[in-house]
Amino acid sequence: MKIETNRLILQRPSLKEAKDLAENGNEKSMPYFTWYIPYPFTENNAKKIIKEFWLDEKKGNVGFSIRLKEENKVIGIIDIYSIKKEHKKAKIGYWIGKKYRGKGLASEAVRAVINYAFNNLKLDKLSADTLVDNEASNILLKKVGFREVGIMQKERIIDGKAIDCYLWEILKK
Repeated sequence: MKIETNRLILQRPSLKEAKDLAENGNEKSMPYFTWYIPYPFTENNAKKIIKEFWLDEKKGNVGFSIRLKEENKVIGIIDIYSIKKEHKKAKIGYWIGKKYRGKGLASEAVRAVINYAFNNLKLDKLSADTLVDNEASNILLKKVGFREVGIMQKERIIDGKAIDCYLWEILKK
């Protein structure tokens, strides 16, 4: 399973990419926005997450490492999870290293995975949850065609505080 875009190669995450993932995901704000990446984010943490989320077939998640062709380096992750085949829907999540943000790379990856979800997995709907203060993701999702469905109040507990999230969705056309 491999998707190529102009600047990226998206493929199933492998344990040998753990070093790149740890390097790009090791920032203090990452646990706040991703919910599953700890800080500090080590190579061992990355290996554990790869095994747990994307190599465990029972989970049913479809994950892709985001590899920048120009540097031949993994710079983030994008995945389709909570797949409900009987209802033709799933959720999408993604993150990209700080050094690579603001260059349209995440948008490029999200567009490619939306296409994969609708055309290869035969899904009809993708949804995403973002913290209301995650301006970058909220702008990205709107830019690639998601619509804001509403606010889920007190959706996440982070550092003991209840945080609101936007619910986004995009439908197959």
